Amino acid sequence: MPPTAPQPPLRVPVSYFSAAVITNDPPVGADTVLYPFGRSNTPYAPNKRHTTIRRPSETWAMMDIDKQYLTETGTTGATYYNCVAKLPVHGSVRPALRNYLFYDWSVRSMRMPF
Repeated sequence: MPPTAPQPPLRVPVSYFSAAVITNDPPVGADTVLYPFGRSNTPYAPNKRHTTIRRPSETWAMMDIDKQYLTETGTTGATYYNCVAKLPVHGSVRPALRNYLFYDWSVRSMRMPF
């Protein structure tokens, strides 16, 4: 049998990041939503209803991702680490300018110190 490439490819560019945990009551953190988009395995989690996000206009669903962010947050062991941009791609590096998609489906740019 001839060797074939896996479908889909195992190494593809990654440009966004979704939060694994949403906090509905910051800064307390007692009311959280785990894996809002679901998770297929380890551990399995079904996707959540949009109504579980209590502050959709203040809670981001996805954001631009880069190695600078991952390194600063200690997420260097992620399987996708080598598939992201080295630095923020939308403007300044420090403070970093990144785009965010919120649960009210608005998109905004925000600056972070890293």
